Amino acid sequence: MSSVIQYLCVFSLLLLTTCIDDDISLGLSDPIDGRWNISNVSGGFAGVDVAYDAGSVTWNFDSTTFTLTVTSTLTDPDVPQSMFLPLQSGSYVYSIFELDEARYLSIEGQGIYDNGEYGRIDINSAGDLIIDQSESSSGGADDVYILSFTR
Repeated sequence: MSSVIQYLCVFSLLLLTTCIDDDISLGLSDPIDGRWNISNVSGGFAGVDVAYDAGSVTWNFDSTTFTLTVTSTLTDPDVPQSMFLPLQSGSYVYSIFELDEARYLSIEGQGIYDNGEYGRIDINSAGDLIIDQSESSSGGADDVYILSFTR
């Protein structure tokens, strides 16, 4: 009888270890994780199309703490890159959720929509991050922007 219990204990331990290894090998990190360079802000009623130099504004997403850290080297408020800067330097709490195969970003205190969303996010075939503020899980909006980021 005790050998049966030992066998069940060993089997349970192996099963648990195997499940943990499978979870790790699945790569549970979010593809949005890491540092992104804002490359362009476009849209709005005025037809804004502002390009940014790589490294001048970075967004760093950390999915373990759900913290977005924005860093900007832009200091002149009179240039378009500063005027249309989506977020100022600082740390923000964010969340991402999926609905009907689309992903939506919420940034605490920065929502474009009544439900707190900031826009739909996508990583395109070139590997660029796109945040489309004209789309939310509950509809669309006018006079908002499309933010483009590169690694």
